[in-house]
Amino acid sequence: MNPELWTQFLQGQAPAMQGLMGNYLEQSKAMFLQMQEQMAKQAESLFPGMAGLHTPKR
Repeated sequence: MNPELWTQFLQGQAPAMQGLMGNYLEQSKAMFLQMQEQMAKQAESLFPGMAGLHTPKR
């Protein structure tokens, strides 16, 4: 495969890769927020009334 064909192939893949990466980033963000929320709830139940511990607001 010559470099010109490879370049054309990669240019054709760009929109699909952008879509996959966008989905990946959105899922990662959602999972991070969910884990942060769960950890805050667990910390709050382990240390009730401790200042600064509260479930994050969305």
